[in-house]
Amino acid sequence: MAMSDLVYPISMLPRDIASLFISDSWLVSGPLGQALCKLVSFSIEVSTVVSSQSLVLIAVDRFGTVVFPLRSPLISLNKCRFFILATWIIAMVVRCPILFFFEVLEYPDGLECTPLWSPYLKHYTVAMIAVVFYVPLILITILYLTIALTIKSQKTAGEQSVSRREQRLKRAKIVGKTSIAIVSAFTMGWLPLSIWWLVYFYSSDKTLIWSCGFHYFTQIVRFFMYSYCAINPCICFICIEHYRQAKRIGETLACCLLFIVSLAANTFIRIIVYRTKTLRTPINILVVNMAISDLLFPIFHFPKISVKINTAGHWLVSGPLGQAMSKLSSFATDVSTLVSVRSLLLIAVDRFGTVVFPLRFRGSSPWLHSSRICSRSNWSNIIMSTSVCSNGCVFPLLLC
Repeated sequence: MAMSDLVYPISMLPRDIASLFISDSWLVSGPLGQALCKLVSFSIEVSTVVSSQSLVLIAVDRFGTVVFPLRSPLISLNKCRFFILATWIIAMVVRCPILFFFEVLEYPDGLECTPLWSPYLKHYTVAMIAVVFYVPLILITILYLTIALTIKSQKTAGEQSVSRREQRLKRAKIVGKTSIAIVSAFTMGWLPLSIWWLVYFYSSDKTLIWSCGFHYFTQIVRFFMYSYCAINPCICFICIEHYRQAKRIGETLACCLLFIVSLAANTFIRIIVYRTKTLRTPINILVVNMAISDLLFPIFHFPKISVKINTAGHWLVSGPLGQAMSKLSSFATDVSTLVSVRSLLLIAVDRFGTVVFPLRFRGSSPWLHSSRICSRSNWSNIIMSTSVCSNGCVFPLLLC
C-alpha cells in the first residue's frame, strides 16, 4: 500500500504543478507525449486500485487473527507475496482500458492530455467507482466492525482479574481507533472523487461543470486525494505499536526535508532580489531581511531537534564547547524570530502609509521610501537595524 501511495503523487504532482503555470497544457508532443500521457494516467489509476485492495487484504488478515485465533493465518508470509503480486496484476488488468481512453489532443491554447469522450468511458468509470471504492468500503467496514465486536465480547480465563480485563479493553480500544481511522481516511480520500465523477457524468445542467464552484470542488478533491497518500503512514505510526519505532525516522526525515526546502527557498529569495534591480523596493528588502532571519532558524534549530529525536533529548557536546554551542543555538534561534517579527511589522507600516496616506509623502523622500535605500550599497541599513535591536533584546540569554 505504501508503494501504491508513493506512485500516485510521483505520477500526479508534476502534472498538477506544471498545470499551475501553463494552463493545463501538456508539454511533450509526438509519440513520446502520447506514451507519457497514457503511462501517467495508467499509473495513477493502478495505484488507487492497489491501495484499495491492500486495505481489504489487511482487514481480512486482522479478521482472521481476531475472530479465528486458533486457525492458521488466512494470509501467511508466503501467501502475502502472492497476494502483493496479484493486487498489482489485477490493478493493471482492470485499468488497462485507460491506455486506450487517454490521448494528447491539440487545442489553440496548446496540447492537453485528456480522455476521449465515449459512452464506454462513462460506463467504465462508474463501474470502477463501484468496484474500487464502494465495494471495498463496505467490506472493510463490515470486517472491522466484526473485529471490534469480537474483541469486546471475548471471554478469557481469569476474566475476574482486573488487569486482564483492562488489557482486553485497551486492546479493543486500540483496534477500534485504528479501524475508525482507516475507514475514515479511505472515505475522506475517495468519496469526494466518486462524487466528482458522478456529477460530471450525470449532471443535467452541463454549465455546472464549467462553473467556479465546480472548479473549487475539483481543487478540494485533489487536496483530499493527495492527503490520503500522506495519512496512511500517519495512521500506522500513531495507532499501530510496531510502527511507532519508525516514528523517529519519519520525524528526522521531515526535519531534513524542511531544512532543505527552507535553505533553498530563502537563499533563492535573496539571490533573486539582489540580482534584479526592479525588485529592490522597500518591501522586498524587508522580505530579504526576513528570509535571512528565517534562514538562521533552520540552520541552528533543526540539527538540534534532529539530535534530540534520536538521542532521547540528550545534548551531545560537553565542556566549554558544549556550553558555547548551547547558548549560541538558543540565541540565534530567538534572534531569528525577533527579526522576522520586526520585518513583518515594518512591511505592515510601509503598506499602511502607502494605502492610507498616499499623498502625504508625494514629492518628499521619507527614510523608508528613499530610493537610496534600494541601492545595492545600502542594503544593510534596514537589515542591520532590525538585527541590532534583536541582538540587544535576546542578549540576556547568553548569560542564562
